[in-house]
Order: sequence, then structure tokens, then C-alpha cells
Amino acid sequence: KFNGKVFKVNEQIISRFQIKNTPALITTDQDKFRITLFSEAEVRGIGAPNLSEEK
Repeated sequence: KFNGKVFKVNEQIISRFQIKNTPALITTDQDKFRITLFSEAEVRGIGAPNLSEEK
């Protein structure tokens, strides 16, 4: 899981994480974006997504 980690925008990173195959929340901030991946349990509402902040 890569919850709360911030990466610079890079198509290789996007394809590497296979975002299209995983429920994900992508938040953009200027030249960076935050990827939050959800496990199946979290998608079902059993758990809460880890939304740690990095500044």
C-alpha cells in the first residue's frame, strides 16, 4: 500500500501502481499528486482509508 505518499507526476509511476486496476483516490497539488489505494475491506466500508498527511 502507498497510502498518503506523495509522488511527482510520472506516467511510469502511474502505470507501475496500476491505478486503473485498484480503487484509488488521487489528489493533485500543483506538480505533485497523492495516491490513496483502498483495499477490498476498505471499499466495503469495513476499514477506514489511511489518509496520512505529508508536508
